[in-house]
Amino acid sequence: MAVLDVNWIFRNLHYQNFIDYEKAFDSIHRDSLWEIMRQYGIPGKIINIVKIMYSDSVCAVLDDGEVTEWFQVKTGVKQGCVMSGFLFLLVIDWMMRETTKDNNTWIRWQMTSKLEDLDFADDVALLSSSHSQMQKKTNSITGLASRVGLKVNKKKTKIMRMNNKKRMQLK
Repeated sequence: MAVLDVNWIFRNLHYQNFIDYEKAFDSIHRDSLWEIMRQYGIPGKIINIVKIMYSDSVCAVLDDGEVTEWFQVKTGVKQGCVMSGFLFLLVIDWMMRETTKDNNTWIRWQMTSKLEDLDFADDVALLSSSHSQMQKKTNSITGLASRVGLKVNKKKTKIMRMNNKKRMQLK
């Protein structure tokens, strides 16, 4: 059953904030990634292997049959690498855990279940039952995103309010 269906049944007011990040996979600070890997208990040897894979990364652009000069790539996860999605999701998961750890900002999912957010790759939907809670979550995720190198794209980030006629803007 969909989130909207369940909230309609329970007639719960809730907010969904769909967060978009600018150049998400290219922007992650690698030092932040190594620290998050440590916090998740990934052994130092594995972290060092990944660091070696990412050290001295260079890239060139093929434009109309012409190759540009090579340049260093110091941020982000490698596009096309099997491990990149996992590494990126570690960062997103850490941000969501930090955002929701001390908050009581969930919506009711089922009679006994609560739901804080919905995530798929670089798409994140924050869920909350009040405007003030959503503002708090949005401020938190924006600050954490900045710490790890991500920037919230304000033009593409949208909020949806369910079961409420009031019009309120997030800052």
